[in-house]
Amino acid sequence: MPPIPPSATVTLARASVALLTGSLLVSAYMTVALRSSVDPVANVVSDYVFYRPGGSLFVLAVLLLVLSGAALLAGMTGLGIPRPRSVLAFFGLWQAGLLLCAVFPTNRTAGSSTLPGEIHRLAGATFLTSLPIAGWKLATALRSDPHWGVVAGRIRRYAGLGMLTAAVFGVCQLRLIAPGLPGTSLLPNSAIQGLLERFALGAEVALLLALAVSVARAAR
Repeated sequence: MPPIPPSATVTLARASVALLTGSLLVSAYMTVALRSSVDPVANVVSDYVFYRPGGSLFVLAVLLLVLSGAALLAGMTGLGIPRPRSVLAFFGLWQAGLLLCAVFPTNRTAGSSTLPGEIHRLAGATFLTSLPIAGWKLATALRSDPHWGVVAGRIRRYAGLGMLTAAVFGVCQLRLIAPGLPGTSLLPNSAIQGLLERFALGAEVALLLALAVSVARAAR
């Protein structure tokens, strides 16, 4: 594969930011347009698919996010940023998890259990955990490089925040899935699961944005 010129790398990084911004704008529109049907504090983002035009908008937001990640990865390749295979593997899991969430709708109610809903739940857990792990491993690979040391520290902080917020949302889901388990009453209340999920998603967006901006600056 021929090397990617610096100008193309900058374009890819900017495209990543633009696609990421587009995904955020679509999500913001869904939040406002469907505020009477979906409570952003109590309901997860995937609940928008049950209300028009939430289904198509949710898929669009996910696709824009996946494309943003793909453009970012191509830009990183153009810069020759060292990435262990594990980074690429977790990055691929993140994209696969997002796409599966777009294909398989979540369970409509907390008490129901369907095959598509369980696939969606597993895919959601996959993408919420995979990107922070990929970011952490990337930061570890970059921290010894004098040109990327500062960026590595920033990536590590966002990755750590992503792990933390994903874990909090995960234990909230545990209380929702298995309320009879001992100790679940001490877990975060499922009534705020939507807010917790949005914190986890926000941490992922911050990580992607930090990477894209760093790639664009390095390619100039």
